[in-house]
Amino acid sequence: MPFTCMPGTIVNALLKRLREDNDNLPYLNMVFEGNEDTNSVTRMEAFVHQAREFMLRNPAKAAASKGTHAHP
Repeated sequence: MPFTCMPGTIVNALLKRLREDNDNLPYLNMVFEGNEDTNSVTRMEAFVHQAREFMLRNPAKAAASKGTHAHP
């Protein structure tokens, strides 16, 4: 969450709506407080998996976000 609690809460709410409006587009919300987080790598690996699955499930949307055309 960027900056402090209030902006982070607003951004999180906006991202939830963005995700819902885009066929459950995966995103990762991570908080960095300066402390080592033991599960950060696991969360990032899970996000990459979700992003890959989204791309395979929605090739046209993935290509549109890159500015290219999807091949059937």
